[in-house]
Amino acid sequence: VVKNGAGGFYLSNKLQPKIKKGQTFKKDDILAYDPKYYKDQGVIGNRLTTGSLMKVAVISNFSTYEDSAFVTKYMSEQMATNITMQKHLILGANANVDYIVQPGQEINAGDDLIRYESSYDEPELNRLLASVRDDMKEEIINLGRSALHSPYTGTIEDVIIYSGVDVDEMSPSLQKVFKNYQKRIKAKHKILDKYSENKNSVYRMGVLVDKPIGKVEPDQFGKIKGYNVGKGLLIEFYITYHDELSDGDKLAASTANKNTIGYVVPRGLEPYSESRPYEEISAPVAPSAVLQRGTPSVIITGCAYKVLIELKRFGYKLLTGQDYDEVLKQKQPWMDIDEPVSTKESTVLELANDSEILILETMFDLQRGDNGYTSEKCYLPGDVIVPLHSFKDWTPFLENFGTGNSNAYIDEESSIIKATRMITPGSPIILE
Repeated sequence: VVKNGAGGFYLSNKLQPKIKKGQTFKKDDILAYDPKYYKDQGVIGNRLTTGSLMKVAVISNFSTYEDSAFVTKYMSEQMATNITMQKHLILGANANVDYIVQPGQEINAGDDLIRYESSYDEPELNRLLASVRDDMKEEIINLGRSALHSPYTGTIEDVIIYSGVDVDEMSPSLQKVFKNYQKRIKAKHKILDKYSENKNSVYRMGVLVDKPIGKVEPDQFGKIKGYNVGKGLLIEFYITYHDELSDGDKLAASTANKNTIGYVVPRGLEPYSESRPYEEISAPVAPSAVLQRGTPSVIITGCAYKVLIELKRFGYKLLTGQDYDEVLKQKQPWMDIDEPVSTKESTVLELANDSEILILETMFDLQRGDNGYTSEKCYLPGDVIVPLHSFKDWTPFLENFGTGNSNAYIDEESSIIKATRMITPGSPIILE
């Protein structure tokens, strides 16, 4: 796991083996590759993945103002990526740990990464605990128990521990946690040392060996990795989650034609061309952006791709006798020009006619289900979910929300629905 410069997130670099045990290979053959940057295409070999090939329209519309753009739901899924984020915790050497996650474990937002009881060295507290009943003692101890929660739903990529003390200075529970961590790191070192010529190097067999397995000495400022750890431990949790393109994300339409996503078009409402009605246009490219950024070659490149792709489809028709539109119907079944609006959007549009909605865009971030509306994006506390001033009569709309533990409320003064806590995609929206 490495830091992505000043990007605020981390990258998990893993090499995927291309050969199996017992398989022969020749000089200069590729033995392993990173699937995030290369794709194994069999006979053709490994090819650099330069991005997703999507159909675009060079056109100006409401969504291309000031480097803005829309993308379709399909494109947001195709250009999804795995993001790794870090959470850290500093514990005293005498802290007691009840639970800690392990690499490879799947978690949900809000789950505990670690549960612990802070260390206490005060003799007054120990005398107090000794003087109370056993049942009361447990209640007092529980008051001091804390937990670090995950803000993401994903997989634990790694857990790294930096200790400012020797193992024998830790509490029994911390010793157990740290020894299990040492065992995992030493097992990896053992494999690398088996084939490495320089066993003392921090770079062995193409792998950077930088995870500590013992006491870490602080720098000249008394810090470990920039933190005042003191007589304690720094524990870093790396969480990887799947992130699809959404409002506010940036992308580049080849070369320097970057833009910011202002809207994700729901399934069933995608634009299309007359020549290929069953193939969506995934995003617009503003002509003014091409001129301002001085990248006219992107138009030529796009036209060349268009010729090559349509030539390939013409060849497919000659060889199979089947029009390629039939293939597109199977690849993108939601592109039904006879019924261009899916069940979800039909419900929204019917509601729009009934309630005379003036602004529809935010409605498409909600999914109508059996138990009311669920979210299709992530909302943080205070985020606006739906502006009710978009309705002339919002009573029919409010009747479709679920019941239970609320996570949103109606701000009567502003006539908007706001989130009271984090709402993850797929979660029901429940009003107070």
